[in-house]
Amino acid sequence: MSGSLDPNLQKELLNALEGSGFPFQTGVAQTIRDTNLWQIDAEEFPWRDPLGGDQFVDIICSHGAMTAVVECKKTTKRSSSSFSNPGRRV
Repeated sequence: MSGSLDPNLQKELLNALEGSGFPFQTGVAQTIRDTNLWQIDAEEFPWRDPLGGDQFVDIICSHGAMTAVVECKKTTKRSSSSFSNPGRRV
């Protein structure tokens, strides 16, 4: 058995990987771990939406009494988004 992948299969696998946000999520989780301040409490945490559909939160992390839910999305556009807690006074 050969140790190399069929070129067509290799191309399909690379396309699937590049189209996924999972490599980005993995990098974000590692960056969080590397801070040595936050800890990862869960990755791919399951939850059910109001219509009964199964969903997953990408990362849940914590630092002391603070907990953050992190969603990692792949985009083809160069932009960034941030969210704030509307109930929190800044």
